[in-house]
Amino acid sequence: MANYEEGRLITDFDERYLPVGEKEAIPQVLEGLRRHEQAVARNARAVDRQLNGLQTTIVNLERQLQESAAELNGQIDNLVRLVDRIQQNNDANEQRFQQHQAEMQQQMDDQREEMEQRLDHRLEQSNATMTAAVATLDDELINAAERIDTLEEDVRRLAATSEQLRLEMLQMEANEVDLSSLSLESDATDEHARGPAQLPLAEQLEQQQYERLPENVKVLHHMVQYLRDIHAENPEYDQQHPLVELREELEPLLDRQVSMLPLQVISTPAYDGNPKTSIFKFLEEVEDDINTNTTFPLTEGQKVLRLRSHLRGRARQYVDSVPNAQKQTFQAACDVLKRKFNDKLVKRLADARLTSCYQKPDESVHAFSERLMDIVNTVMEGETVAEIEKASNREFKHRLTPRIRVEVLRVNPDTYEESLGTALQYEAYQDELKVINQMNPETPATIMVADVRNAECFYCHRIGHLKAECFQRQRDEAERNWQQRGQNNYRNRG
Repeated sequence: MANYEEGRLITDFDERYLPVGEKEAIPQVLEGLRRHEQAVARNARAVDRQLNGLQTTIVNLERQLQESAAELNGQIDNLVRLVDRIQQNNDANEQRFQQHQAEMQQQMDDQREEMEQRLDHRLEQSNATMTAAVATLDDELINAAERIDTLEEDVRRLAATSEQLRLEMLQMEANEVDLSSLSLESDATDEHARGPAQLPLAEQLEQQQYERLPENVKVLHHMVQYLRDIHAENPEYDQQHPLVELREELEPLLDRQVSMLPLQVISTPAYDGNPKTSIFKFLEEVEDDINTNTTFPLTEGQKVLRLRSHLRGRARQYVDSVPNAQKQTFQAACDVLKRKFNDKLVKRLADARLTSCYQKPDESVHAFSERLMDIVNTVMEGETVAEIEKASNREFKHRLTPRIRVEVLRVNPDTYEESLGTALQYEAYQDELKVINQMNPETPATIMVADVRNAECFYCHRIGHLKAECFQRQRDEAERNWQQRGQNNYRNRG
């Protein structure tokens, strides 16, 4: 290594340290070694300077780290104090909330008690008012009943008087007596001069319904009709004429008497918007009910009210929400229901039910046919009669019990009625054999059918059943029918 002696550089390769012979032999090598030694010395000094700088940097970093740690500790202390204050505030808020809740509960209890007292007081007042109103209504009903009895007596007297007057008028007409002094002109007015009279509901009765009316109602009806004929023959009578006033008084009485007559009641099921029930079938039943359960034809408003009385649930809520202008007539109300509860979902559900509709082992052919036809008619509603007939025959033949289905498919009828007749005939044959076996159990009769225990199915090629009884074939046909109906529904929607 190089060092210094008296201020000048001394190297290990100094000429003073080398023998004379070596000095002459390697002068160039010595010069290179000296330069290398100087470079190493410079590098060593540079490394020392860098180490000193690193030491200074480390000291500075340690000082900064201590300062940061002190600052962080201060922040942690501040955060702890802040958390303590927040906890104290939360505790104070919780106490205030509990106190406020207790005050609110007390206020609610006081208000509830006050409301109960007010409600009891109002109920007492309402009960007293209701009692007085009921008593007044009872008195009015009694007075009305007395007035009705009086009116009925007057009607009977008027009927007798009118009959006597009619006989007298006929007699006077026969004798060609001038009736102008009695203000009862018998000359008939021209047919075109008669204005169209607005007939009340009681005048629209039919002959067979008229025959079922009580005698007093018949007399009242006859009196009203007679007074109307007189008014029609004498259009100059004004509203203040005694006969016109009498007719106007008797017509409401006749309407009330008719409305109190008993009706033949046909029960119509209610409709609540259930997608399993067809809205079209329900409306047909309601229309039949209106046409059957009325002594006299109903007005459009009464028909709408009758329709509303058969609605339940969301169907009734929807009809009530529709403006009255859109349901003024029975047909308009029916159209409102048809637009809201259409049969698209009903058909889809019926289609799903048809997929799993097969005759049960203990189900009769007739009961199964009714159940199947109800589903088929729902699915194919709107199709032609021929299409429905074809589908009914196809579905009926392939959904019977295996033993009956074999016999029906063996005959292969062309129409649904023929298929139903064949199935009923074979079912009756089975029932007859059961009766014979019960009467003679020792030698039971058997149904002559082929032994299928060793037969091979031509569909799935398994042993033990025929093709007509193959369950795999039934599942495949049901799946194909389902896909075909889905495609038809898609085309219809398109």
